[in-house]
Amino acid sequence: MQFCGECGKKYKENLKFCPHCGTPSELLDDSSTTQPASTDDYKTQIRGG
Repeated sequence: MQFCGECGKKYKENLKFCPHCGTPSELLDDSSTTQPASTDDYKTQIRGG
């Protein structure tokens, strides 16, 4: 399994995009054994409606 560098969720290594957030896999970290960064490193997104 690989972790998405954008959303931090697990997904299969052979996918071209993260199935959770859609980030292309070539933009993600290639190391499949590393854990995602601490949640303290993530910023909260606020979206208008």
